[in-house]
Amino acid sequence: MITFFTTAKPFTGPAARSQSNAIRSWKALHPDVEVLLFGKGAGYEEAAARFGLVHVPEVETNDKGVPLVSSMFSIAQARGRHRLQAYVNCDIILLDDFRVAAQKVDLAKFLMVGQRWDVDLDRELDCSDSRWQEGLRERIRPEMRHPPAGSDYFLYTRGTWGDLPPMVVGRAGYDCWLICHARACRIPVIDASDATTVIHQNHDYGHLSGGAQESWDGTEARRNVEMAGGRDQMFTLHDADFRLTPEGVVRSDRIRRYRGAEIHLILRKGHVWNRLALRGLRVAARVLEALGLKSP
Repeated sequence: MITFFTTAKPFTGPAARSQSNAIRSWKALHPDVEVLLFGKGAGYEEAAARFGLVHVPEVETNDKGVPLVSSMFSIAQARGRHRLQAYVNCDIILLDDFRVAAQKVDLAKFLMVGQRWDVDLDRELDCSDSRWQEGLRERIRPEMRHPPAGSDYFLYTRGTWGDLPPMVVGRAGYDCWLICHARACRIPVIDASDATTVIHQNHDYGHLSGGAQESWDGTEARRNVEMAGGRDQMFTLHDADFRLTPEGVVRSDRIRRYRGAEIHLILRKGHVWNRLALRGLRVAARVLEALGLKSP
């Protein structure tokens, strides 16, 4: 089936409940789901024993103890049992349409990503209740859908990635760069937003001294962007070149012509002419904006 892997906050307080809910939902997808839990923290060993997880404490971290994306992906590739692998943030609940979506993608290499729904959930899930998924779907409202600027899961086939830079998880930058990197490597990026119900449990940022702002624009986030090669490499779900529909994987029709040209030049901007063309394209876009016109 799927090898999921993640890292977590200490299993204490509200985080213990939300992380347990997330892991329960993954394990409920299929009897052969495997989950690797990276890192060290309060309650890690107990959670691994309780839910039947593979605890991997020996992951590489930065000087603050934050796990490196490169280390987790590398270890998961070496130790994971399944061809399909997925990094998922440990506050994300997956419903059965995630398994269905994964099974619809029949490609040797791909990256599947998608939007989430931000939901307040202050109770433990009972995945033995046959209606537990219906109850969550009934709570979703259009305004709860998160903008397509960040990604909370990455499903791919083992062997998709080579060496990755030592970015840290849980901070901005690494998620957007993975989409850009896949596009640069000509790996199909599939937006499964319309085919999956991915639920993010709302939470505070008390684990960071700078709060949410530190997660988005703190020193570690800025370092992630620097390792990515700059803001140009920050791609969103709008930049996926494929979509997952009820009929299967289709070429995306959601990339505007201007952005399509910009993507082409960003991914090939090593040549001086591409860099100049990218600069000219952006100057033209600013002129159109100043005239009150939209780029095509």
